Amino acid sequence: MINKVFNILVVDDEEDYRETLKYLFESEGYMAKTAASAEEALTMMMAEYFPIVVTDIMMEGTDGIEFLQKIKSQFRDEVEVIMVTGYGSIETAVETMKKGAFGYFIKSSDPEDLLKEIKKATAAVSATKEQYYKDESEGGALVTSQNPAMQADLGHGGESCRLQRQRFDHWRERNW
Repeated sequence: MINKVFNILVVDDEEDYRETLKYLFESEGYMAKTAASAEEALTMMMAEYFPIVVTDIMMEGTDGIEFLQKIKSQFRDEVEVIMVTGYGSIETAVETMKKGAFGYFIKSSDPEDLLKEIKKATAAVSATKEQYYKDESEGGALVTSQNPAMQADLGHGGESCRLQRQRFDHWRERNW
């Protein structure tokens, strides 16, 4: 079962948990890659589009909340972020949601709950991309992106709306 190839980036400094989530997502038909730190993940995100990021909150170096803020400042609504933690609290959940997290998951919870959040996030990403199409077809703004990997595929530089749309379709087939 392939879920129209949604790339999920799993970021956690605990290798066992990272690999477990990767296996879980791949077993559900998603494509998943892993990073051991926020810094490694940001480097990967500059080269490849990941519409969904699942990240631990407590990590060495840049913590998950700071990482969330960097994602939202660089990629805005192009990326949905689900926060995971082994030490959940209402205060942390509220803080991450206020800062733009799509979801919040406690590691000891049922993995099915995380998969439900992933499905909701893929629907949100799909709705955002469909809005780009709607805006373009109604003569609105061209498809634009802050993600360098997506920019390279879309090609910016005075091209016609039709060519932009063709490039976006090509990018969508490869990355979804």
